[in-house]
Amino acid sequence: TTVLIIVFSQYLRRVAVPFPTYSREKKLHTTRIYVFQILPVLLGITVSWLVCYILTVCEVLPSNPDTYGHLARTDLKGDVVGQAPWVTFPYPGQWGLPTVSLAGVFGILAGVISSMIESVGDYHACARLSGAPPPPKHAINRGIGIEGLGCLLAGACGTGNGTTSYSENIGALGIT
Repeated sequence: TTVLIIVFSQYLRRVAVPFPTYSREKKLHTTRIYVFQILPVLLGITVSWLVCYILTVCEVLPSNPDTYGHLARTDLKGDVVGQAPWVTFPYPGQWGLPTVSLAGVFGILAGVISSMIESVGDYHACARLSGAPPPPKHAINRGIGIEGLGCLLAGACGTGNGTTSYSENIGALGIT
């Protein structure tokens, strides 16, 4: 999957794939879209899953759970969505007691610092795209503080992800 994502995003990003489109002026015609530049991760995961599906259907992947390659079968957890409860609420400690290690602390600290730097850039980019003046320091401080509070609450509930501003959303703001 990683190799496919690298190939799609780095080597095939300038390849335009023709897609059929329809418009009132041109009727049915083809438009070239840079799919590998827009969706490299989704395409890489999809192609990898399709390969595993074909290998599962053709019985190439072993059905014995003790053999190597069994976990690549696509029929192992086919009903996982059907067995999942409709509504669940996260609660503190649902995954057990938290553990703390020095490596984990430094890893999280690096992520927090890079997230703060990205958020400052996101705030300025959002202001520029919307035509607003640059945000003052106290507004940036409040924004980063609220993001930190959100991360604290998310971690306490065991969600496994943080809350931060996303550059992708700023990019979408620029498109609209």
